[in-house]
Amino acid sequence: EPSMYLDLSRLITNNFGGGGPGEASVDGQGQALPGVLSFSQVAKLPELGTTVDLIIKPTTLYQPCQVEKNGVEGHTFVAINLPSGQRVAVDFELVDSKTGAVVQAKELVIKAFDMDAGASGKSTERIHAKGYADYFVTSDSSVSVEKELSSLTAFSATGYVEDMAQELAE
Repeated sequence: EPSMYLDLSRLITNNFGGGGPGEASVDGQGQALPGVLSFSQVAKLPELGTTVDLIIKPTTLYQPCQVEKNGVEGHTFVAINLPSGQRVAVDFELVDSKTGAVVQAKELVIKAFDMDAGASGKSTERIHAKGYADYFVTSDSSVSVEKELSSLTAFSATGYVEDMAQELAE
């Protein structure tokens, strides 16, 4: 249901991993939010009578790259840029907008967009995930799915997409 999509229009901290381009800011309770992307009032939870904020933080070292492109891409996508050959582990946290308390979502859908391999074929974008109930990949997708020996599943690009908009139009 569209009303359940996260509203990413209120980016309040754009300083993922402390790499900028923004400065560290504070949450609704005045607590410092260093090194994160944070969004205010991304969803209303009528059953709890509150709104929630989204905080995205690295849990491993983040090597900044083109940080001016980090933040919101379009209206509904979050962008976190990495140099080729680098990786970062990320936590997504929903918190009560008023109290800052962690809120457990009954359902949460995370979509990945524009995954491809480098033009020279020397790099591949990949997402490793765990703790999810289900996933969906279209039959004509350029993403492969592989269960790993660990508890992770790898979603890997299988080719280079010259113009993502052109691919979507086809």
